[in-house]
Amino acid sequence: MAKRSGKYQFYREVTKRMVLPPGHYVIIPSTYLPNEEAKFMLRIFTEKFANSSVMEEKPDMSDKDIPPILSPKDFVYDLFNKIAGSDSMLDAAELQTFLSAVSEEDIKKQVNFSVEQCRSLLPMMDESRTGRLGFNEAKKLWKEIKAYREVFLQFDRDKSNSVDTYELTNMFTKLGGPFLLLLKDTTMMGPDGFPVARPVLTAIVRRYGDRDNRISLEDFIVIIFRLIELFKVYQAQEQRTGRSGVAEFSRNEFLQNTMYL
Repeated sequence: MAKRSGKYQFYREVTKRMVLPPGHYVIIPSTYLPNEEAKFMLRIFTEKFANSSVMEEKPDMSDKDIPPILSPKDFVYDLFNKIAGSDSMLDAAELQTFLSAVSEEDIKKQVNFSVEQCRSLLPMMDESRTGRLGFNEAKKLWKEIKAYREVFLQFDRDKSNSVDTYELTNMFTKLGGPFLLLLKDTTMMGPDGFPVARPVLTAIVRRYGDRDNRISLEDFIVIIFRLIELFKVYQAQEQRTGRSGVAEFSRNEFLQNTMYL
């Protein structure tokens, strides 16, 4: 039986859950680009005891000589199964509960998204456009939330869980690396990080800033995900249009994308 991790994606980490019958399996890591060598770390989590070994080491070792390895439980997987519905998927309300629980377990501090904010986050990982998130999508979402939270904390110097909107330009510059990995067209990334023009910054401040022109952690994360997804939509349409700097949408395409995102 052969299983694959899915389509190739330019990410530092690939996670895959599989249900396999008892047997012997070989895991073959590969790089994003062909004919490249690179170091990697492989983690295997199982619900039952499993023997594992590296094929190149001690090839004469028999199965009985290999000590059994009990993989540590994946607390994210346990929380997901506890909160997900009968379809093993998360809707927006369940996603709110999941993110609150997984943040408290992982970083010992709750990240408190509202249901409405979760409705905005859910489409960013919902590649199948089902309106729900599976385990791999939810885990990937939490991983990226943690990364953006680390950037946010560098600017939240008074620990108020909010930042001055005037710092947004510096924050987008700091986010250049993560954005570069997520955007398909990396030529859109300038030398100063993620390119956000002044009118766009003004719109963000008016939409998400409070009376004191401050933005909360949760709103900041929603902003980042929405910007990334909107750029992806724009890039796809620009490529289809075939004209640099121009993306054409039909009325229905425009309404579909803006209403779902």
